[in-house]
Amino acid sequence: LGNLGHAMVAIEKVLEHAKTQNDKFIAYMYRMLCNCDQSRDYNDATEEGLRIMKMLGYGIPSSPNKVDMMKEEMLLNVSLRSRDFSFLINLPIKDQPILELIDHWSGLAVCCSREKEVQVATWRAIRHS
Repeated sequence: LGNLGHAMVAIEKVLEHAKTQNDKFIAYMYRMLCNCDQSRDYNDATEEGLRIMKMLGYGIPSSPNKVDMMKEEMLLNVSLRSRDFSFLINLPIKDQPILELIDHWSGLAVCCSREKEVQVATWRAIRHS
């Protein structure tokens, strides 16, 4: 086994023994990244990222239509109504696993020309932070 193989074995062990949803979530995220590194199939990794987000209640439509986009934009505007945009500078990406996933996932999704999904995910991350 190479380093990637050892990483996959370790990730599977973590998933086997994980006690909290957070532990499982982090392992799923790293499995997604390892699979992507191994296969270079960004579209598959993007779909896996969507499944992981759905498991955590951050279900993002795989092909958002105009209504989905309008709904998300409206919800974002409502949540930002009384906030200053400067809070975005200090988003604790490493402290919140969902933000870290969205950060990694959005890079993969942009490579697959899935900008609408990235936009929805980013808006939701801002809303929930």
